[in-house]
Amino acid sequence: MQANSMLQAVSVWGGTNGSASTLLLEPQDDHVEFCIGPCVGQYNVKTGQRTALKQLHGDIIATLMPFRDVVATTSDSGELSLWAWPSWTLLASTPTPCVGYQNLAWSADGTHVAVACHAGRAEGLFAFAVSSHPKDMCTAAEASDAQARVWSITPVWSDTSQPYSNAVYLRDSRLLTVSEPEGRPCELRVLQGQTGALLSVVSLGKLVADGARCLCLSSVVQIPCQASNANASVFSGTSSAEVVAVGFSRGIVLLLEHGLGNAGGEISLDVTGVHQLTRGKNVRGIQWIDIDQLRAREQAQSSNSSQPPATHLPSVECGREAAAMLAFLVSCDAGHNTLLGVPNLTPELIAGAETGTDKCGTGAAAVPAVSHRTLVELAYAKGPGDALIHSQAATRVRPAAASPAAALAMPMWICATNGVFLLDLVISPSSSNSTSAALPWAMHVQPRGSIGWHDLTACGLAFAESGRWLATADFAGNVCVWDCADLHAHPRAKAHIGVSVRCLTWIGDSILAIGCLDGALHLWPLPPSLNENVETACLRLSMEELAQQTRVMQLCDTVVVMRVQPQPNNPTQPQLHGSPHLSILLAVGLISGEVLLLRVSPPELSATSAKTASSTANGHAPHMSSSHSAAAIAAAVDDDAGEEAIDVAAHLPAVYEVCRLLAHPPSDAPQDLRFGSMAKHAEVWSLAWSPDGRRLASASEDQTVRIHALTDEEFTRKAAADPQAASLRCAASCALTATGAVLTGHTLAVTSLDWQTVGSAATTCGSRCRSILASCADDCSVRLWDGDSFAVLLQLNSSAHGWHTLTYLALTPDCTRLACVTQHGYLLVYKLNCGDSSNSSDNGAVGVGGEEVMAKRIHRGSVEGLALCPQTLRLATLSSDNTVHLYTLDC
Repeated sequence: MQANSMLQAVSVWGGTNGSASTLLLEPQDDHVEFCIGPCVGQYNVKTGQRTALKQLHGDIIATLMPFRDVVATTSDSGELSLWAWPSWTLLASTPTPCVGYQNLAWSADGTHVAVACHAGRAEGLFAFAVSSHPKDMCTAAEASDAQARVWSITPVWSDTSQPYSNAVYLRDSRLLTVSEPEGRPCELRVLQGQTGALLSVVSLGKLVADGARCLCLSSVVQIPCQASNANASVFSGTSSAEVVAVGFSRGIVLLLEHGLGNAGGEISLDVTGVHQLTRGKNVRGIQWIDIDQLRAREQAQSSNSSQPPATHLPSVECGREAAAMLAFLVSCDAGHNTLLGVPNLTPELIAGAETGTDKCGTGAAAVPAVSHRTLVELAYAKGPGDALIHSQAATRVRPAAASPAAALAMPMWICATNGVFLLDLVISPSSSNSTSAALPWAMHVQPRGSIGWHDLTACGLAFAESGRWLATADFAGNVCVWDCADLHAHPRAKAHIGVSVRCLTWIGDSILAIGCLDGALHLWPLPPSLNENVETACLRLSMEELAQQTRVMQLCDTVVVMRVQPQPNNPTQPQLHGSPHLSILLAVGLISGEVLLLRVSPPELSATSAKTASSTANGHAPHMSSSHSAAAIAAAVDDDAGEEAIDVAAHLPAVYEVCRLLAHPPSDAPQDLRFGSMAKHAEVWSLAWSPDGRRLASASEDQTVRIHALTDEEFTRKAAADPQAASLRCAASCALTATGAVLTGHTLAVTSLDWQTVGSAATTCGSRCRSILASCADDCSVRLWDGDSFAVLLQLNSSAHGWHTLTYLALTPDCTRLACVTQHGYLLVYKLNCGDSSNSSDNGAVGVGGEEVMAKRIHRGSVEGLALCPQTLRLATLSSDNTVHLYTLDC
């Protein structure tokens, strides 16, 4: 079965992929196109609107690189494709061995593409020839259109002897690469582009410090070489040299110069400059800047001449010369932007210069270069972005608005894990009274817009009962509600709760339960305005505004997982909460190993609940609190509202603790220190109700699954006589009791559970109704258990996809498909054959089988949420890369 026929992207939300480059549109229009998951989206960053979304691959786009009106993309599974831009029409595609993290480069004439692979399952450097010819009956005028030509991609050569982290084409199709062989120093290599023959190599030794990794290469810029001393440079006698800047982790920048020597046309490659940034660690982007424009504008201001028009930066294509003083912008994690200058490029290089000093503090030998250039920090500015992924400057600058006449504004895009940002980087001469007067130029950031909704490790995902609403959250305390019907590019509502969120679940379609790391449980009724079927902007709520709309219950420890008791479909059995006026049961798993049962009453019962809470069964007082402040209640009392003042929260749901069970006691068993905190307790990582709502399964890092029975005869009896009274007065009348069933076999922490009914029994089942309990664990295994005998029916193993842990799983309602996700961004889909319950044996071990039908990497980070909507069979995923994906699972 083809993966693409099973999994189609419905929508994707968030920032960009982990290592993909960004394709820019006209910056003055505030438009950008960038990769997100398997798609490329076009956005207006200023308005936040998405104008187009196109799925390009079946898995995550690893990298994207344009050449004129053709864009090359690669996917994580190794598919290399060419697209006509801006229509995104597929021109050619071919499978390749390039699997994992990749970087892509076009040759200067567009006839070759190179893909560097590192930290993946197929490491190396792979070169491909790209060719095209006009289609039949194509006119000469049409032949210039990429879509009017027939394209092909042909493998040329490869080197799989070592991983290559980056590559860029030099002139004459030579290829500059950065290789990182295991156990050896990083190497710079120049290869013949058409054959892969090694032309020159420089070992960096300890120059960039032990453990520093190459993160980015700049584009190629050519500089004049007119040295007056024949011994001044290895480039003497050539008209120009090529310059490339290389960015590393630990804030290290190298300047490389490459050219043809005099003797026999030998090729030389030298490290002519090294600099460690004052601010910033991981260098993620390097952009060349024409510093002469700043000088020209400064001179124009001093001479009272008119302002020059907006001009263009030097082209990144080979063959163009850089300014007399080279400068480039270096962008690092946490928004650090430094403008570096390389003076004294012309008329001559520094003759007889001493070798460079050790600027990295590593004790390494001096730079092995004949000539040495000093890299000078010209300006610095703090910009947006957290963990930077990629930065890209616009191809033109313009006079800066509301700035000195000599200032230039350079539009720049920043792609980070917390969003995509558009900003103006304003560069101007430094004034004498400026705090940065020690630097020759001043630089500051003017934000213009951003795309991104989650800030820090998105964690928490849930569909509403109808499937219309999808809720997501993150460790920064942001909660978003997405409309799966209208598929807006932005959430319909975004609220800030003030603390890290660990899990979410919906109570029907109207109440969102939010579990937090500080042990707080928030119940947030959905604002009625969101149900209006109109195009509206995102409803944003501050922490204070949200506090006025939520019921808060403080639990004893971190809330890890929550599950609402299902509504049984069998009309012959009494319904626990079939009436809309009855409360429901919410199971909560805590980091302490405890499982709590909470009873949640809908808003219309909340006021009455508050008055009758003291009459709960067994004399237990309910644990209920309102988010309304004492001051607000006091104000209501001052208004002579009397006793009814407490009913200011009557529109909020009420919540009571029913019972508490230590489901997973602390264990003294040996612990794998890579996982969990079992030395203190056995954290409950997942819960699953049986389809009939009478049993609850809990999973823990103690490597077990335990089954608990729900006893609530008193509640069932009173609900039949007086549903409202039962819901109010019998909050403590049901309890969880251990059945003694402890399911073992997983060898590491059990991370996720799901419990579904087999086949057609999902809608009509009798006494032979059969169910399947599924579990997954950090040991890369999935187990299927019979829902009655708890015999192991099937074991699946995902270790073929590299080292990882399984984080979440979900069964389709009929148990014919199982989806699970991993810590390294994969989505796995298994086809199940659970047999017919009427033909199974007593232990249910007959007719069960399964096979993997899809394995695709869809996220760059760990997948921290998976939800399957039973009504629509849509599959949602959430990742630490702060993106949300919505797919259609074709079952």
